[in-house]
Amino acid sequence: MLSYDTIDELTEYCEKKSNITLVSKLFHEATKMKIIYKINAENINDQIHYRLKLNYWQYMKLDEKYYNRVYYLEFSLSRKVEATLGSIGNCVQLQKLDLRGNQLISIPESIGNCVQLQSFYLNRNKLRSIPESIGNCVQLQALDLSENQFSSIPESIGNYVQLQTLYLSWNLLSSIPESIGNCVQLQTLYLGGNQLSSIPESIGNCVQLQTLYLSRNKLSSIPESIGNCVQLQKLYLGHNELSSIPESIGNCVQLQTLNLSWNLLSSIPESTGNCVQLQTLNLWNNKLSSIPESIGNCVQLQTLDLNWNQLRNIPESIGNCVQLRTLDLKNNQLSSIPKLIKKCRVYW
Repeated sequence: MLSYDTIDELTEYCEKKSNITLVSKLFHEATKMKIIYKINAENINDQIHYRLKLNYWQYMKLDEKYYNRVYYLEFSLSRKVEATLGSIGNCVQLQKLDLRGNQLISIPESIGNCVQLQSFYLNRNKLRSIPESIGNCVQLQALDLSENQFSSIPESIGNYVQLQTLYLSWNLLSSIPESIGNCVQLQTLYLGGNQLSSIPESIGNCVQLQTLYLSRNKLSSIPESIGNCVQLQKLYLGHNELSSIPESIGNCVQLQTLNLSWNLLSSIPESTGNCVQLQTLNLWNNKLSSIPESIGNCVQLQTLDLNWNQLRNIPESIGNCVQLRTLDLKNNQLSSIPKLIKKCRVYW
C-alpha cells in the first residue's frame, strides 16, 4: 500500500519508479489533500486501484489513456463524489466499484459501459432509482443496494445470470421483478426490511440459493416453488403476516436455520420433519395450537423457540431430538411436557 499526505510526495515517487511496473495497487488514503490531481507516469503498465476512503477528496482526475487500466475504485464514505462518477463509464475494465456510505441520489447512465463489473456496492446512500443500463453489466457477481430508498428494481436485474450475492434490504420495495428467477447462480438474497407482500414464483428457479432473508416485510404467503431451492440452508421469515407455510418446505432438506417468528401461523407442515439438518427453529409469537409429530425427525435440532403461542401439548417425539439444548415453551397453555434428554434446558 502506498500512502502519501501531499501531491509532491506522490509525484516524486512516481517519477522515481516510472521505469518499472509502477502501480499494481495504488491505494491512497489521504487526510490532508482535498483534490487528487492527474497522474502522468508514462510507463504504468499494470492495473490501477484507487481507494478513496474516509477522506475529503472532492473529485479525481486521471489521464484518459489510463482509464482502461483502472479495475478497482473505492469511494466509500467520501464526499462530493458525483464529479468523479461523470466519467465512470470510461473505465471499461472496471471490475469492482465501491460507493457505499455516500450521499448519492443518482448513478450515471454510463455505468452500463462497465461491462466487466463484477462487484458493485451502493449501500447506505439515498438512491431512489438505478439506471436500466446497469443491465449491461452481465458479469456482476455481487450487488449491494441495501439501505437506500428504492421503491422498485428494474426488470434488467434478470440479466445478471452470474449474480451470486444480492442485498436489497432496508428499502421501500413493494415487489420484486419476476425476472429475479433468471439469476440462477444466486446463493445469497437479502430482502429484509421492505414492504413486500409477495415473492414471485420464479424464486424457485434460484436452485443454488443458500441464504434467503425476508424478515420484516408484509408477506402473507410464500410460493410453493420455494421447495425447488433444495440447497437452502438459512431461511428468515420473521416479522411478516404469514398464516401458512407451503408443504414444499420439506424439500429443503439442507435447511439448518428456519425463523418464522412474529407471524400468524396456526400450524406448520408435517413435511417440516423432512428437514433433518435443522438446528434452529424459531416459532416465537405465532398462533400455534400444535406441533407435528414429525418434529422428532429433526434429530440435529439444538434450539426450538415456541414462546408466545397457544400450545396445549407437545408431541412425545420431541424426545428424539437428542441434540436439543434449548426449548422455550413459555407463554403457552401447557399443563405438562414430555420427558426430554437431560442436557436440554427447558423454559415453560
